[in-house]
Amino acid sequence: MADKELARVRSKFVDKISKEVISQLLDDILEDGIVNDGEKDSILELNKSKADKARCLIDTVKRKGDAASRKMITHLQRRDATLLSELGLSCGPPAQPAEPKLEQNGPPHLSLPLRPFGGRNRMTQVFTK
Repeated sequence: MADKELARVRSKFVDKISKEVISQLLDDILEDGIVNDGEKDSILELNKSKADKARCLIDTVKRKGDAASRKMITHLQRRDATLLSELGLSCGPPAQPAEPKLEQNGPPHLSLPLRPFGGRNRMTQVFTK
C-alpha cells in the first residue's frame, strides 16, 4: 500500500521536496539497508537537478516494495512533517481491528479488571508455594 501512496504523490513530492531533505532521506534509507552506497551515490551524482534526484529517489524506494516505502514515509515525517501533510501521507501502520471488550455485570463501583484464568498474581504465588 505505501508504495502505491508514493506513486500517487510522486509529482507533488518532486516539486516540493528540498535538496537537504533528499540527502537526509538517502542517509536514512541507507542506514535502514533499503539502498546501498552505490545506489545512494548514483542518485546523488547521476542526477543533476533536484527534481531528477527526487524522481530517482522515490522510484527506487517504490521498486523496493511496501516495507521500504513505509520506512521512507516515516523518515519523511521526521524530516519534513509539513511536506508529509501537504502530500496527504500518513506514517502510521495500517489500522488493526479493535479487540472486543469484555462486558462486566454489576454496578460500576464493583467492577474489577478481568484477568485470564491461570494468570499469576500475588495470591496465586502465595497459595502455590
